[in-house]
Amino acid sequence: MPAPQSKKQNFRNEVDGNVGLAFALALVPMLSMVGAAIDTGGAMSARVRLQALVDQAAIAGARVPATSDDRRLAAAQGIYDANVGETGLSGISHTIDANNSDVKVQASFTYKTSIMKILGYNEIPLSVTASARPHIDNGGVACILALNETASDSFHLQGINESNSQNCWVWVNSSSTSSMSATGAAVATAQGFCTYGGIYGSEHFGPRPYKGCSRMVDPFHEKFSTYNPPSTICDHTDLELKSGTHTLQPGVYCGDTVFKPQAHVTLQPGVYVMKNGSLEVKAGSSMIGDGVTIFFWGFDT
Repeated sequence: MPAPQSKKQNFRNEVDGNVGLAFALALVPMLSMVGAAIDTGGAMSARVRLQALVDQAAIAGARVPATSDDRRLAAAQGIYDANVGETGLSGISHTIDANNSDVKVQASFTYKTSIMKILGYNEIPLSVTASARPHIDNGGVACILALNETASDSFHLQGINESNSQNCWVWVNSSSTSSMSATGAAVATAQGFCTYGGIYGSEHFGPRPYKGCSRMVDPFHEKFSTYNPPSTICDHTDLELKSGTHTLQPGVYCGDTVFKPQAHVTLQPGVYVMKNGSLEVKAGSSMIGDGVTIFFWGFDT
């Protein structure tokens, strides 16, 4: 049977089909690599555009001077709306959270693959976030903060009093029509003034205060919400300082602490606990300090 034997031998020697099969098998990983490179590159490009969009919106919201949350939100949203079309991406979802402590913009987009979908990968989810801290104006922060939300004259000057906080802001959370007030020859200077409520005697403030600002969250709430002074023993009780030069040390000051006219007081660095009382700096007196925190404890009014 020589003929059948010859056919079997020819079949074993034929290699054309084997080359085609090997190429087809190699095409699968090659296609995967090329598809991954193309689609990943496209997704990365989309992500860069998405990140630029949220960065611009967050910065716009943070750049607005001291204002209400709604105005800050509107500024961020306005820049987002103006620039979203330039990304060339459709179907973006986003959220904006803006207040005087933080402006955060988040955006999500689903990138549709072109080649990798042949291998079962139809889309690449993208998500980016940008956060910017409002510096109120020119890098400023609030160093005088009145937290009471209803009290009148929360920040008040009278007579010939002078308040100077040029490197920081004065912020009042009260809704009173006279939440921030000044009378007589009193003047106040700061990097800025902002209040939730109204202003009486705005001409006494430099620069003029903003009103309608959103309330600022107590930055020490978590630290001091359950705060107890290191000692409940009063270092001073109903302290009155008369005219002259005085230096005070950190400690617990119980009752009302009063600086009489022409008393010039320097506070050494540290925490001053005003327990169940107030601090009053009368006309013609002065109080200065660096690295000082004044904490009013156990006094509701």
